[in-house]
Amino acid sequence: MQEDFLKELDKKKTECCEKIESIVSFLNDQEKEIVHCNADIEKLKTYASDLQAFLGMRDIKNTITKSKNCIESMVQNKNVETFVLDCSIDAKIQDFINNVKKLGSIMVGRCSSVTIELVRKKDRQAEIFVTEENQSVNNIKLNFKREIQTS
Repeated sequence: MQEDFLKELDKKKTECCEKIESIVSFLNDQEKEIVHCNADIEKLKTYASDLQAFLGMRDIKNTITKSKNCIESMVQNKNVETFVLDCSIDAKIQDFINNVKKLGSIMVGRCSSVTIELVRKKDRQAEIFVTEENQSVNNIKLNFKREIQTS
């Protein structure tokens, strides 16, 4: 039963990680494109004439707008979700040997991207925000509830 439970946990974890990795990969691609645009802006400032700078900035603006729209549509289409792993242990654990067929189950809760907020730099220019402390995997605390004796 323990092996089945751990296999189920690993399967759910793998599914969540794959989705998260694909989102991170997409965002990394968008970041590279924006970094490339920043480099182009520096080149325009250094080497381009006024007309070339004007035309180049228009192209860069279109590229940045396209990236921004891709990210916003990703959030609006609910492609970005928050994953919550919930583990429930069978209440009949005391009658473990006789009654329990399965140690527990693992469920993945999903929150829509409605709770995800995009903060734009230009929106923050006249305001100062107090940011909330981000929760990290490194900050998770485990509490020991009970020990099960098996023999």
